[in-house]
Amino acid sequence: MQSRKKKDYFRKDTLKTIACLGSGSGKCGEAMYDAMEQVGVLLATEGATVITGGFGGSGMEAPAKGAQRMGGKTVGYTLIGLPANPYFSEVVDCAKNGDSPEIQFGTRLGHLLSANGFIVGAAGGAGTLVELMAIINLNAKFWKEKKKVVILKPGSLQCSGWDESMLQQLKSWGVLPDSVEVKVVDTPRAAVAAVL
Repeated sequence: MQSRKKKDYFRKDTLKTIACLGSGSGKCGEAMYDAMEQVGVLLATEGATVITGGFGGSGMEAPAKGAQRMGGKTVGYTLIGLPANPYFSEVVDCAKNGDSPEIQFGTRLGHLLSANGFIVGAAGGAGTLVELMAIINLNAKFWKEKKKVVILKPGSLQCSGWDESMLQQLKSWGVLPDSVEVKVVDTPRAAVAAVL
């Protein structure tokens, strides 16, 4: 029996695929959006594929926009029939099978977790926290090779949480074990250097 060939963005012998995660809000000119757009530029310059949740804002649109500007490969994962932002070379519609929103969310999350590393934009919401906790859990219990994860909090960004104090709180609750490293960095260049 002949096996069907399919695209594999996560093969070990290819360049890295980095998932950029974060808020679905934010626009050009805001500190977090501009920093994550620069992340996309830097990742594309290094030849990495940028994957995101597919929608707008600093966590999804901005890195895809930056990577596309440099001619980089970008993949967006959408759900519940919502259109993707225009900065993707490929869009994967997680709603194509008509699954419930919960199943679509799980499918989308699974695609994002298949990345080689993760850059999380500070000031994300509940969805971003779910993604971060899934990364921590898989790094602690399942991934033989730990995947790198950084939280990018630009120096000019004034927001509570999504910093070292959040990580200390997670450690105090016992949900961020010492075996899992999550770094907080303040520049796009530091974020990209930490995951590549």
